[in-house]
Amino acid sequence: MYFKYCFLGGLVIAYLVVSIRSIIAIKKTIVLTRKQKLVNIILVLLIPFLWAIFVKGILTREPGSHEASDEVPLSQCEPGNGFAAGGDMHA
Repeated sequence: MYFKYCFLGGLVIAYLVVSIRSIIAIKKTIVLTRKQKLVNIILVLLIPFLWAIFVKGILTREPGSHEASDEVPLSQCEPGNGFAAGGDMHA
């Protein structure tokens, strides 16, 4: 019986931690409108773990094309593969 209450208490604590962290992330974002924030907060409270993972995936910043590296890997710079300057494309 004691294990049952400890397990239930652990789930409640995990629920609260995940929900609060997700709600804070939703409130801080500038990507969503006020209505979208409200809907996402409600969904985080109703289906906390799945929706929190979904929201985290949406709100994480990915580098855009202007932030991508322009470097060419060394394997493509070897002579004879057509990518190096002055390389033979038909080698």
